[in-house]
Amino acid sequence: MTISSAVAHVHWDRDGTIHNMGHVYEGHPSYCIFRVPAGSDFKDGKVVSTVKSRWKFNPGYYHSFSVTENYYVFVEQPLVINILKILTCRIRGISIPDCLDYWPDEKVIFHVIDKATGEKVHESFEYQSDAFFTFHHVNAFEDGDSLVLDLCTYNDAQVIKKVYMKDFSEENVEETLKNLPKAMLSRFVLPLTVNQQTPCDKNLIEMPGSKATAIRTTDTTVQCTPDVIYTKGFELPTVSYDLYNGRQYRYSYGFSIQSEKVIALVKVDLVSKTSLQWDSPGCVPSEPIFVPDPNGSEEDDGVVLSAVNSVTEGEAPFLLVLDGKTFTERARVQFPGVQINRDLHGFFRKTVESQL
Repeated sequence: MTISSAVAHVHWDRDGTIHNMGHVYEGHPSYCIFRVPAGSDFKDGKVVSTVKSRWKFNPGYYHSFSVTENYYVFVEQPLVINILKILTCRIRGISIPDCLDYWPDEKVIFHVIDKATGEKVHESFEYQSDAFFTFHHVNAFEDGDSLVLDLCTYNDAQVIKKVYMKDFSEENVEETLKNLPKAMLSRFVLPLTVNQQTPCDKNLIEMPGSKATAIRTTDTTVQCTPDVIYTKGFELPTVSYDLYNGRQYRYSYGFSIQSEKVIALVKVDLVSKTSLQWDSPGCVPSEPIFVPDPNGSEEDDGVVLSAVNSVTEGEAPFLLVLDGKTFTERARVQFPGVQINRDLHGFFRKTVESQL
């Protein structure tokens, strides 16, 4: 198995099986989904599905994807990798983000792949939407004859150019935060039973409380629009992964830059479309990590962890512990004399083996 690059966010089943996807640039660029059996090495991975890019020299960029009980789903968005620029970037002295092009007039395509067969669902149809950009999938699940997909979406890809390390230096961070585009928590619903008899120009989504639409507009396309659930900035999402990834769920926790003064952690209820928020003057939290209560009975039984830096001189960084249900502070652990880097991603391990 040979791939040219892989996404940042892998998935794993409850039995330890790993699912990932990446690009293959050789020949006509393609998207490759592969699976590594539990307890095996990467070299033992097997390709499950290969989907050709719709552009011969410009495969779409992606950072994450989703899995459900029966499907893989990924987004082919119009932020594309310019292979010619990639091949010459070292000679020209340009960075990888400079090798990305955004085509706002192109559609987003949702690819749904059957996990058992590796075949694309409804090969003769395309699920599509107007252009947007996404880094992070929140979660996805099957609901009757529909596939529900939750994403952190931006109106365009400008954010790529605004998250360099220099933009978060002490002298630039306030201006960066003031002008940083805000991601929205957007829910798309894809009808899985579409066929040649499906009527055109009719919303195929009949999900109570949802504003998402999916309309067959031509013989081969289903145009989708999202239900935008949270608009004040929602990134670095997490859920109760082991129990609810790929399954119907209610709560997601995210990182929210609302202004240069308000950097918050947010809990969103995707059913009631309400939210809870933690923020504190001068505090800069990191990605929230949900840790379920092993004795809990409800989805949000547990705690949310975040490493927090202070912009106030002399204030020690701390590990923040929030109640997963009420989103109120339960504890904080301070680390005097320790510097915690402003990070993007982290994870929680139940046990850590160490050798002294």
